[in-house]
Amino acid sequence: MWAQNGLASKFNVGRGVSRDYEEAAKWYRRAAEQGDALAQDNLGRLYGGFRRATGLRRGREVVSKGALSSAKPTIDERRQRQAA
Repeated sequence: MWAQNGLASKFNVGRGVSRDYEEAAKWYRRAAEQGDALAQDNLGRLYGGFRRATGLRRGREVVSKGALSSAKPTIDERRQRQAA
């Protein structure tokens, strides 16, 4: 789990790889589905909940509801902000 979370973090910030929010979400989700609370928090933060409690709650919601597709616009918005 920790390796998946670490890989996701690399994609999220572009450390050693090209920044790719969709790839980050994929790896955070894999770790989160295995019960990794940090990955759940990171997944929630990726989807827009930047305070810790909000991020963890949002990450758990995404994992429990399988709502990855509903968060895609937020990932696209982050990509657009980075390009600007």
